[in-house]
Amino acid sequence: MKLILATVLAAVIAAATSGTLANGSQPKLTTRIAEMTVATWSCEDHLGTPRTRASVSPWQLPKPKAYRRWVLNLWTLRHASCAKRLDEKKRQWNWQAWLPPKWYRVGSCETGYGGDPNWFHANSSYVSAFGIQRGNFNGAYDDDARRVGMPPWSDDARKRPTPWQQYLTAVSHHDRFGGFSGWGCRNA
Repeated sequence: MKLILATVLAAVIAAATSGTLANGSQPKLTTRIAEMTVATWSCEDHLGTPRTRASVSPWQLPKPKAYRRWVLNLWTLRHASCAKRLDEKKRQWNWQAWLPPKWYRVGSCETGYGGDPNWFHANSSYVSAFGIQRGNFNGAYDDDARRVGMPPWSDDARKRPTPWQQYLTAVSHHDRFGGFSGWGCRNA
């Protein structure tokens, strides 16, 4: 695997420095496949997902040009899909752009102690930036999340819901119990 990665990386560096081949033609299909593979892996690394497996190095692919075009198209589609998911993740973490002021104040009061909401807040009783109770009873964070199709709270910080998902869960909690009476920061 390391050999494949090193080979692909070397091809990408060579292609990036030259732009076009010495005779002025465009890079070969194998080079373009290598570039798209590395771009896809880089995107997957940013998402925190496992890398898509490459069966062989681009230079070991069967020779028919149609097959290599198909492989290039496959990696291009994989990269586009990953880039779309990465853009959505960035949007969900850009809470300053979409979080309403009232909800900012509630999160700031509940877990930010006057600063920004703590999106990783978790203790034995309350979780999320909005400090929703957890446990096996009616009204727990996971129940509210399930009502709106959001992921449950995870004790693994790498798998915690995004700020957008926490906000939608808090809105579900708010709608379910009416108003801000359950929060200690009612006047936020």
